[in-house]
Amino acid sequence: MKKFMYFIICFYLIGFGQILASEKATFIKEVQVESQAKKLKIELVANGPISDYLFFTLTKPPRLTIDIPLTDCKIPRIYPLNNPVYPRLRWGSFKGKLRFVIDSNLKQIPPYKIFAQDNKLEILLSLKKPSLPLIAVKAIDFEQISPQKCRLVITSEGKLQYEVSHPKLHTILLQLNNVKMPSYLLRELETKHFPCGIEQILPYSISKNKVGIKIK
Repeated sequence: MKKFMYFIICFYLIGFGQILASEKATFIKEVQVESQAKKLKIELVANGPISDYLFFTLTKPPRLTIDIPLTDCKIPRIYPLNNPVYPRLRWGSFKGKLRFVIDSNLKQIPPYKIFAQDNKLEILLSLKKPSLPLIAVKAIDFEQISPQKCRLVITSEGKLQYEVSHPKLHTILLQLNNVKMPSYLLRELETKHFPCGIEQILPYSISKNKVGIKIK
Protein backbone atom coordinates (compact mmCIF):
# COMPACT_ATOMS: atom_id res chain seq x y z
CA MET A 1 0.00 0.00 0.00
CA LYS A 2 2.82 2.38 0.86
CA LYS A 3 4.58 1.61 -2.41
CA PHE A 4 1.38 2.28 -4.30
CA MET A 5 0.84 5.62 -2.54
CA TYR A 6 4.48 6.55 -3.15
CA PHE A 7 4.05 5.82 -6.85
CA ILE A 8 0.89 7.93 -7.00
CA ILE A 9 2.56 10.88 -5.22
CA CYS A 10 5.65 10.74 -7.44
CA PHE A 11 3.52 10.54 -10.55
CA TYR A 12 1.49 13.54 -9.38
CA LEU A 13 4.60 15.63 -8.66
CA ILE A 14 6.14 14.78 -12.02
CA GLY A 15 2.93 15.65 -13.81
CA PHE A 16 2.61 18.90 -11.85
CA GLY A 17 6.19 19.83 -12.78
CA GLN A 18 5.45 19.20 -16.44
CA ILE A 19 2.40 21.48 -16.23
CA LEU A 20 4.47 24.24 -14.62
CA ALA A 21 7.15 23.84 -17.28
CA SER A 22 4.57 24.11 -20.02
CA GLU A 23 3.24 27.35 -18.51
CA LYS A 24 6.60 29.11 -18.64
CA ALA A 25 7.21 31.62 -21.40
CA THR A 26 8.87 30.38 -24.58
CA PHE A 27 8.61 33.45 -26.80
CA ILE A 28 7.82 37.18 -26.82
CA LYS A 29 4.61 37.81 -28.72
CA GLU A 30 4.34 41.61 -28.60
CA VAL A 31 5.74 44.82 -27.16
CA GLN A 32 3.76 47.64 -25.56
CA VAL A 33 5.20 51.15 -25.28
CA GLU A 34 3.82 54.02 -23.21
CA SER A 35 5.33 57.47 -22.70
CA GLN A 36 4.58 58.83 -19.24
CA ALA A 37 5.37 62.23 -17.72
CA LYS A 38 9.04 61.59 -17.03
CA LYS A 39 9.44 57.95 -17.96
CA LEU A 40 9.16 55.60 -20.88
CA LYS A 41 7.49 52.27 -20.10
CA ILE A 42 8.25 49.27 -22.30
CA GLU A 43 6.51 45.94 -21.73
CA LEU A 44 7.72 42.75 -23.37
CA VAL A 45 4.66 40.49 -23.46
CA ALA A 46 5.33 36.74 -23.52
CA ASN A 47 3.14 33.65 -23.95
CA GLY A 48 3.68 32.73 -20.30
CA PRO A 49 5.35 33.89 -17.08
CA ILE A 50 8.90 35.22 -17.41
CA SER A 51 10.88 33.83 -14.49
CA ASP A 52 14.48 34.31 -15.56
CA TYR A 53 16.25 37.33 -17.08
CA LEU A 54 19.50 39.25 -16.84
CA PHE A 55 20.05 42.95 -17.54
CA PHE A 56 23.02 45.30 -17.68
CA THR A 57 24.21 48.45 -19.45
CA LEU A 58 26.87 48.83 -22.12
CA THR A 59 28.74 51.87 -23.42
CA LYS A 60 30.04 53.20 -26.74
CA PRO A 61 27.23 53.69 -27.56
CA PRO A 62 25.18 53.69 -24.34
CA ARG A 63 22.50 50.99 -24.32
CA LEU A 64 20.48 48.82 -21.97
CA THR A 65 20.75 45.09 -22.59
CA ILE A 66 18.36 42.37 -21.40
CA ASP A 67 18.95 38.63 -21.86
CA ILE A 68 15.97 36.28 -21.58
CA PRO A 69 16.21 32.48 -22.06
CA LEU A 70 13.46 32.24 -24.68
CA THR A 71 13.35 30.61 -28.10
CA ASP A 72 11.61 33.16 -30.31
CA CYS A 73 10.30 36.70 -30.62
CA LYS A 74 7.41 37.77 -32.84
CA ILE A 75 8.15 41.51 -32.94
CA PRO A 76 10.37 43.12 -35.63
CA ARG A 77 14.09 42.80 -34.97
CA ILE A 78 14.35 46.59 -34.98
CA TYR A 79 11.34 48.16 -33.26
CA PRO A 80 11.14 52.00 -33.34
CA LEU A 81 10.19 53.54 -30.00
CA ASN A 82 9.56 57.00 -31.51
CA ASN A 83 11.36 58.65 -28.62
CA PRO A 84 14.20 61.22 -28.85
CA VAL A 85 16.02 59.72 -25.87
CA TYR A 86 15.47 56.01 -26.60
CA PRO A 87 14.99 55.73 -30.37
CA ARG A 88 14.72 51.97 -30.83
CA LEU A 89 14.46 48.49 -29.35
CA ARG A 90 16.22 45.67 -31.16
CA TRP A 91 16.73 41.98 -30.49
CA GLY A 92 18.62 38.93 -31.70
CA SER A 93 19.80 35.49 -30.61
CA PHE A 94 22.85 35.36 -28.35
CA LYS A 95 24.31 32.17 -26.83
CA GLY A 96 21.00 30.33 -26.77
CA LYS A 97 19.06 33.30 -25.40
CA LEU A 98 17.22 36.29 -26.76
CA ARG A 99 19.08 39.55 -26.28
CA PHE A 100 17.05 42.77 -26.27
CA VAL A 101 18.89 46.07 -26.64
CA ILE A 102 17.44 49.54 -26.03
CA ASP A 103 19.59 52.20 -27.66
CA SER A 104 19.97 55.56 -25.95
CA ASN A 105 21.04 59.04 -27.04
CA LEU A 106 22.23 59.85 -23.53
CA LYS A 107 25.89 59.83 -22.61
CA GLN A 108 25.03 57.50 -19.73
CA ILE A 109 21.94 55.41 -18.97
CA PRO A 110 20.16 56.98 -15.96
CA PRO A 111 18.63 54.83 -13.18
CA TYR A 112 16.01 52.40 -14.47
CA LYS A 113 13.73 49.62 -13.22
CA ILE A 114 13.09 46.18 -14.70
CA PHE A 115 10.74 43.62 -13.19
CA ALA A 116 8.57 40.70 -14.27
CA GLN A 117 4.82 40.74 -13.67
CA ASP A 118 2.59 37.94 -14.93
CA ASN A 119 3.40 37.44 -18.62
CA LYS A 120 5.21 40.77 -18.96
CA LEU A 121 8.69 42.09 -18.41
CA GLU A 122 8.29 45.76 -17.56
CA ILE A 123 11.07 48.27 -18.23
CA LEU A 124 10.88 51.82 -16.84
CA LEU A 125 13.34 54.31 -18.31
CA SER A 126 13.95 57.92 -17.38
CA LEU A 127 13.08 60.47 -20.07
CA LYS A 128 15.69 62.97 -18.96
CA LYS A 129 16.74 64.65 -22.18
CA PRO A 130 20.42 64.80 -23.08
CA SER A 131 22.03 68.19 -22.63
CA LEU A 132 23.04 69.52 -26.03
CA PRO A 133 26.41 71.24 -26.39
CA LEU A 134 26.26 75.02 -26.76
CA ILE A 135 27.03 76.33 -30.23
CA ALA A 136 29.55 79.17 -30.26
CA VAL A 137 28.71 82.18 -32.43
CA LYS A 138 31.90 83.58 -33.92
CA ALA A 139 30.70 86.60 -35.91
CA ILE A 140 27.65 88.59 -37.04
CA ASP A 141 27.98 90.55 -40.27
CA PHE A 142 25.73 92.61 -42.51
CA GLU A 143 26.52 92.93 -46.20
CA GLN A 144 24.96 94.16 -49.42
CA ILE A 145 24.53 91.57 -52.19
CA SER A 146 22.65 93.73 -54.74
CA PRO A 147 21.32 97.31 -54.97
CA GLN A 148 18.07 96.25 -53.29
CA LYS A 149 19.20 93.29 -51.17
CA CYS A 150 21.28 92.94 -48.04
CA ARG A 151 22.25 89.84 -46.12
CA LEU A 152 22.75 89.07 -42.44
CA VAL A 153 25.54 86.52 -41.97
CA ILE A 154 25.96 84.62 -38.69
CA THR A 155 29.10 82.52 -38.41
CA SER A 156 29.07 79.69 -35.86
CA GLU A 157 30.93 76.51 -34.96
CA GLY A 158 27.91 74.30 -35.62
CA LYS A 159 24.35 74.16 -36.87
CA LEU A 160 22.20 76.83 -35.25
CA GLN A 161 18.73 76.34 -33.80
CA TYR A 162 16.63 79.44 -34.40
CA GLU A 163 13.11 80.87 -34.40
CA VAL A 164 11.75 83.78 -36.43
CA SER A 165 8.84 85.99 -35.33
CA HIS A 166 7.28 89.35 -36.24
CA PRO A 167 6.46 91.09 -32.93
CA LYS A 168 5.71 94.44 -34.59
CA LEU A 169 5.08 95.89 -38.02
CA HIS A 170 8.34 96.22 -39.98
CA THR A 171 10.20 94.32 -37.24
CA ILE A 172 11.68 90.81 -37.38
CA LEU A 173 12.99 89.00 -34.33
CA LEU A 174 15.51 86.22 -34.89
CA GLN A 175 16.04 84.08 -31.78
CA LEU A 176 19.11 81.83 -31.53
CA ASN A 177 18.72 78.94 -29.09
CA ASN A 178 21.37 76.95 -27.25
CA VAL A 179 24.20 79.30 -28.16
CA LYS A 180 27.06 81.09 -26.48
CA MET A 181 28.05 84.49 -27.82
CA PRO A 182 30.87 86.79 -26.69
CA SER A 183 29.75 90.12 -25.27
CA TYR A 184 31.54 92.13 -27.96
CA LEU A 185 29.06 90.77 -30.54
CA LEU A 186 26.10 92.13 -28.56
CA ARG A 187 26.20 95.52 -30.24
CA GLU A 188 24.19 97.30 -32.90
CA LEU A 189 25.37 96.80 -36.47
CA GLU A 190 25.85 99.81 -38.72
CA THR A 191 23.23 99.73 -41.50
CA LYS A 192 22.66 103.37 -42.55
CA HIS A 193 25.10 103.13 -45.44
CA PHE A 194 23.15 100.27 -47.06
CA PRO A 195 20.21 101.29 -49.32
CA CYS A 196 18.10 98.19 -48.60
CA GLY A 197 15.67 99.63 -46.06
CA ILE A 198 17.14 98.08 -42.88
CA GLU A 199 17.30 100.69 -40.13
CA GLN A 200 18.56 98.60 -37.24
CA ILE A 201 20.17 95.21 -36.47
CA LEU A 202 20.56 94.77 -32.74
CA PRO A 203 21.83 91.53 -31.14
CA TYR A 204 20.97 91.20 -27.44
CA SER A 205 20.96 88.56 -24.73
CA ILE A 206 17.58 86.95 -23.92
CA SER A 207 18.84 84.45 -21.34
CA LYS A 208 21.96 82.46 -20.56
CA ASN A 209 21.82 80.33 -23.72
CA LYS A 210 19.53 82.42 -25.94
CA VAL A 211 20.30 85.45 -28.09
CA GLY A 212 17.86 87.66 -29.93
CA ILE A 213 18.59 89.72 -33.04
CA LYS A 214 16.17 92.54 -33.71
CA ILE A 215 15.91 93.55 -37.36
CA LYS A 216 13.96 96.71 -38.15
